[in-house]
Parts: sequence; C-alpha cells; structure tokens
Amino acid sequence: MASIPAVKALEERHHARGLRVIGVTKLGDDEEEQTLVATAAKKHAMSAPTFLDPDGTWSKEADVAQAPGFLLLDREGRVAYRHIGKLDESYKAFNEMNAILEKM
Repeated sequence: MASIPAVKALEERHHARGLRVIGVTKLGDDEEEQTLVATAAKKHAMSAPTFLDPDGTWSKEADVAQAPGFLLLDREGRVAYRHIGKLDESYKAFNEMNAILEKM
C-alpha cells in the first residue's frame, strides 16, 4: 500500500502514452480479504483494476517472489522492467521506470 502514490504518479504521467496499471494481489481467498482489497482501492482512489491471485499462480508465472513487485510490459507483452520491493518517487527504480516509459 505504501507504493500506491508512486504507481499513481507513473500512471498519471504516462497515461497518454498508453500506460495502464493492473494490480494483482494474493489476498482474496475469502470475503473478508476481498473487502480489504476493495476498501484499500477506494481509500487511495485507485482507478486501476485489481485481480485476485490467492493461490499465487500468476505471481509464480510472472516471477514475482514477494510483494510488492512491479513489472513494466512493453506493447508486445514482454517484461521491460522488473522491480521487487516498495516503490517510491525518490527511488532509483522509479526514475528508471519513467525513463523506459518515455521511450515507449
């Protein structure tokens, strides 16, 4: 949840280039967890869709071993950048993601 402001900043900056953010969470096994995810999305005014991955299938396939993890996919669906861990606008990873998105 601490990374939400940085993710929103990337989306706002690069939306015109076609950037779309999709959230994936391992929560969602039961109604209580689904409510938690929905509440967090509303609290942070997230417009990105969030998909539930309670058994970790997507995370394993995407090679995201821990949360949070971030992938930038190019227009062909290939991984252009991977960052595992919190994302903040002051981090090198945030600047690297911006630079990649500027070129896309």
